Amino acid sequence: MAHPAQFEVQWYDEHKNGIDILELIRPPSVSPEHVNRWIQIAEDNNFKRLVLNSPVIRKITCHNLQKLWLTGVDLDEEMFQTIVVSCPLIDWLKISNCAGLANLKVTKLQKLKVFEVIFKGGGCVAVEAPSLEFFNYSKIYSFDNEERMPSQHCSLQMHSSQNLKHLQFENIDITDEFFLDIKEKFPHLEDLNIHGCNHLRRIKISSHPIKRINLESNYRLEEAHIEVPSINRFKFRGCSIPLFSFTAPSGSCVSLIEFYWWDWQLPEASWFAKLKDLLTKLSQSEILLQLKCGSTLASTIVDEIRNSALYPIPQVQTLSIPFEKGKFFDADLILDAIFCTCRPKTIAQDWNQNLDLNSNELSSIE
Repeated sequence: MAHPAQFEVQWYDEHKNGIDILELIRPPSVSPEHVNRWIQIAEDNNFKRLVLNSPVIRKITCHNLQKLWLTGVDLDEEMFQTIVVSCPLIDWLKISNCAGLANLKVTKLQKLKVFEVIFKGGGCVAVEAPSLEFFNYSKIYSFDNEERMPSQHCSLQMHSSQNLKHLQFENIDITDEFFLDIKEKFPHLEDLNIHGCNHLRRIKISSHPIKRINLESNYRLEEAHIEVPSINRFKFRGCSIPLFSFTAPSGSCVSLIEFYWWDWQLPEASWFAKLKDLLTKLSQSEILLQLKCGSTLASTIVDEIRNSALYPIPQVQTLSIPFEKGKFFDADLILDAIFCTCRPKTIAQDWNQNLDLNSNELSSIE
């Protein structure tokens, strides 16, 4: 007996009503022949958007196709190149966890504006798309996978793109050299997001049009020189503090700074000196500082910070320190170290809903 969905697609084929969008999201247990037949009928009806999740496909040859999302689809590099050549009008493309597609080359899509690539393992992406406006390249990171397959890398070859405005990287192997000519390669770039790219050591980002920069969890970053006068939003998140330098912003700017430490990585007095230096360099922006303290500080470290405190002390607009129940008695040491490092105008305290605000623990800072 034929699958019910087969009759529905055949009805479209017989009555020529037209199909604009075809989505096969985790299709039921049907043969690959049925799946490819449905795609063929949609092609005959000049569909413009295709979403495929986990089916087996042979080919897609639709000249009018504009948007393509492949996730968990079993296809190889040759099949993907056939799709690219056969569908020249694609302007939105997302590839996610497609087995057999470790090396992805996109060079023939002249109208491509949005391109997202998500790998589960290693891979290499080569992009040459003159109309590209948004590009996201990410690797799904897993500690278990990295231990079993440490040689898996995600590399990138990217040509210049005059229209690119948004650029996002996560857990891929870009190096410091990628940013050397970013001003020439992407002259209209506005939004730069770099997360978990641990091949970065010393980077220089120099570009006038960039407005937003997000540097998050790039654990091996040692230096960052930000020459971006149009910036209006800067975000940094990590546990160590690189050496920063900044060009003064030409207008108003907000800096969101978040640090965290745990029992096995307690900061020394030098860490607070680096924090003070960073906040001083960001003093022409509105600073929102959040510190997540997984453990207390030693009193000797706090004494060292207090004794070496120098004025002026930089101001921050808002300071947020989430304390957990059971660790509140250590708050005075942490606050002492922070108040010797910066002066918050507002303290936004998240006490954790489990903390009893009527307890006697509050008396220690009153």
